[in-house]
Amino acid sequence: MEEREARLALKREIINRICGEFLEMPGLGLKREQARRLWHVDDEFCGEILDFLVKSRFLCRRSDGRYVRAATASESVALRAAREAV
Repeated sequence: MEEREARLALKREIINRICGEFLEMPGLGLKREQARRLWHVDDEFCGEILDFLVKSRFLCRRSDGRYVRAATASESVALRAAREAV
């Protein structure tokens, strides 16, 4: 159970960090491999986070594979996404 709680805490922390970075740098666009290296997470976890942020409509995935902030995504969307990560 502690492992699950630790993973959820890490997920929340990473989501807050990712959302913060995309809010601070509106033109930021990262491919999955770049995101994985930037945030120091394994490929599976990175995919899980990116998929979650796409599903929550904070990010969108362009045809070139880059993840960018959705045009309508605001800070409130980011905060809601982080809360829902639990």
